[in-house]
Amino acid sequence: MPKLDIVRSIPIVTSPRVKQIEGFFDIPAAERSEVSWQIDAPLDEREWNIGLIVGPSGCGKSTIAKELFGERVIEGFDWPHDAAILDAFGEQHSVKKITAVLHSVGLGTAPAWLRPYEVLSTGEKFRATVARAILDIDGEEPIAIDEWTSVVDRQVAKVASSAVAKAVRRSKRQLVAVCCHDDVIEWLQPDWILQPHAQRFDWRCLQRRPELPLSIYRVERSLWRLFSDHHYINAKLSPAAVCYGGFIDGKAVGFVAHGPFPHPNVRNARWVHRVVILPDWQGLGIAEKMLQFMGWELYKSGKTMMGVTAHPAMIRILNRSPRFYCPKLPKLGNNQSRKRYQNMGGLHGKQVVSQRRRTAAFWFVPSKEMVDALPADIKARIDAIPKRPLKRPKIEREGGKRHSRSSRVNPS
Repeated sequence: MPKLDIVRSIPIVTSPRVKQIEGFFDIPAAERSEVSWQIDAPLDEREWNIGLIVGPSGCGKSTIAKELFGERVIEGFDWPHDAAILDAFGEQHSVKKITAVLHSVGLGTAPAWLRPYEVLSTGEKFRATVARAILDIDGEEPIAIDEWTSVVDRQVAKVASSAVAKAVRRSKRQLVAVCCHDDVIEWLQPDWILQPHAQRFDWRCLQRRPELPLSIYRVERSLWRLFSDHHYINAKLSPAAVCYGGFIDGKAVGFVAHGPFPHPNVRNARWVHRVVILPDWQGLGIAEKMLQFMGWELYKSGKTMMGVTAHPAMIRILNRSPRFYCPKLPKLGNNQSRKRYQNMGGLHGKQVVSQRRRTAAFWFVPSKEMVDALPADIKARIDAIPKRPLKRPKIEREGGKRHSRSSRVNPS
């Protein structure tokens, strides 16, 4: 792209107050106010995914963005006042695609998807705007979003920038953030930075974002009050739940819990009962790390961790993780399969059947390196625990015939 030579001029309307200010500050009388920029922006020299136009207020960020990207500069969308944000996306997009993009930018709380835009928090509004821009704007064209994270908490701005950057690179799109805060640079990891106030353009190499010190502890049940409103099913917590909390800089950001596994033929197994990450911290992989921690703690005590989820994004995350085994893709059950599931003690093909939700099961699987690093006494204790294969009972079929199903071995 050639050198930018931008001039913006506007007439000055003379008035008594204007004359006073010109006299107070010795400003030469002029008929027009003029500002200009000369910047090289060679965006066509390299392939890129993310750019950043950053500088103090009034330095010309928005002007330069509009010069470079024209109508593709997003300042906001018209959202319906009384409809869920899901219904604001184009009709050509499926619900599966919309929710996948919403989760990829860090808005993974299902109840928030059903609310109107006006009642969302400021951070949720920002993420919803980014998701809509990614979906509704032609994929061949760059997206430029003005006032990037300007109205959100700075910690939220960093987390959101990291989540969005990961989503944009995964989708192979091009996004330009127009921002007055430089604290997002390490989290957004732009391929180039343009600074209008310094009239400077720089290419950058992709770097790792700063590490967040996630600490996970066993916690009291009372911590659930902070997370209950964000769970996509209900706010109830089992009386037998064992709870863990995730903390960053002393702030609670995640909650996981396990409980008894409801199957008479499987020993030494625990059921994942609750997994919730606060909206401001979604998109950093905290849920996967907390589940791995809980699964490893259970394994060291001689137990296997098993869970079932209906959240599409959680299914994708666990399915591609080497630490979790997801036997089958999710499937929606019917009345007949639900009865068979109940007759068999609750586990049907290693996949829970639901009449209303598509669900998939997963098991925690430690790596060989993790197991080899265990002390000898813990290994001996785990090996001494009796393991019982999961055998499916015979099921009475219509007509009096009996059908014996093959047994499957418990992954533990």
